[in-house]
Amino acid sequence: MTPAAKLAAAIEVLGNLESDRRPANDALKAWGLAHRFAGSGDRAGIAGLVYDALRRRASSAWLMGAETPRAILLGMLKRERSLDTDAIAKLADGAGYGPAALTDDERQRLDAADMANAPAHVAGDYPEWLDPYFERVFGDDRAAEGAAFSAGRSGAAAQGTDRAQCCEGRGDAGEGGGAARDGAGQRDRRAGGRLSLARRATAQRKGNRTGG
Repeated sequence: MTPAAKLAAAIEVLGNLESDRRPANDALKAWGLAHRFAGSGDRAGIAGLVYDALRRRASSAWLMGAETPRAILLGMLKRERSLDTDAIAKLADGAGYGPAALTDDERQRLDAADMANAPAHVAGDYPEWLDPYFERVFGDDRAAEGAAFSAGRSGAAAQGTDRAQCCEGRGDAGEGGGAARDGAGQRDRRAGGRLSLARRATAQRKGNRTGG
C-alpha cells in the first residue's frame, strides 16, 4: 500500500471506531480481516496512524476546526509527525486510493497551525478533569508537559523517522534511530512520573466521588 492509501485506511478505521463504539484494536483487526490484501507492514503503518490520531485527537481537532476522522488525521500529521502542508498535500491529493485533495481551508489551518488560544488540556491532549491537578504541579507548563506525556515513545521515535516514511510503522529509521531510542528512553522516564501523577489524581477523584 502507498503512504496515501494507508492514510485513507486510517481515516476509515477511525471513522469505524467512532461509529461502532469499539476499541481501537478491534476496529483495526476488523479492517484487516476485510482487507486481506494488506500485509503486516501495511497494517502496522495504519495502526500507527490511528493510535497517533487518538493520542493527538483534541489538539488535532482544534487545529483543523473539526472533529471528523479526516480532520483529526490531517491535524495529527502536523502535530505529532511534524509534516509541513506540502508533505501532507502529497498524501492527500485525491489520486489513486488516497484521501481527497486538501481544501483551501485545510491548507490555511495546516499552514497556521494555530494553537495560541487552545485551552491547556486541548493543547496538551489530556482529559479536562486532570487540568486542576496538572496546573498545581506544572503551572503554565502543563500543556507542554501533557503533550510530552501523550507523545511518549511514539513521538520520540518519530523524530528519527524520515518524512517519506510517515505512514509506515513507527520503528527506527536509518540514521537517527539510536538518537530516537535515547530520546524515547528519556521520555519514558519522564512519562512514568506523569503517569504516577495521573494515577494519584484519578484515585483522589474517585475518593471525592465516594466520600473517601
